[in-house]
This record gives sequence, structure tokens and C-alpha cells, in this order.
Amino acid sequence: MKPIGDDKLHVTLAGGAGWKKISSKFKDVKFDDPNFQLEFEEPKKVESSGKVSWYMKVKQQRQLKDYVTDLLQSDPDPKRVFHVSIANKTGKVGDSVANV
Repeated sequence: MKPIGDDKLHVTLAGGAGWKKISSKFKDVKFDDPNFQLEFEEPKKVESSGKVSWYMKVKQQRQLKDYVTDLLQSDPDPKRVFHVSIANKTGKVGDSVANV
């Protein structure tokens, strides 16, 4: 396993087909940071479709879901589990398991 670089760490707020339908509206939009601090659970390993990742789940799932819904005025990715991937086989963000 290789760590993902600090400069690449992120929490994806929305994805999938629902996000693709509305993403063009937000292409050049700068969002405000949430008004709460994110905390993370202990790292866990996940495997799917030949990919392996280590990730940490955001503890404030409901707050972050409300934040995203307020920003986008919709919930394009209702089953999203907010997390940050911290390592995978290559260290490249695109090689992480997308949905944990």
C-alpha cells in the first residue's frame, strides 16, 4: 500500500449520475467551508473490484450531508458515505475504492 499525498487528500461531496446531471451548474463556483470541524473515525480497509484502499470515515455524516444539500439545493448522491482515502495500491487518488 502507498499513502496518498497530503496535497491530494480530500472528501468528495457528491458523485455518480445525480452529480453528473447538475455538475455543470457548479463548474466555477467557490463554496464556503463548512462551519464545523470534521473529525474522522479510525482507518479501515476496503476492497472492491480489484481495488484496495485505506480510508477514514467522517464522524459528522448528518452535518456534512446537510451542508452539501444546502450548497447544491439538492441531494444528488443520497447514499454517499463521506470519507477520505489515505492509501491504496498506487498512491494515486483515482485508484482508490470510490464508495465505502
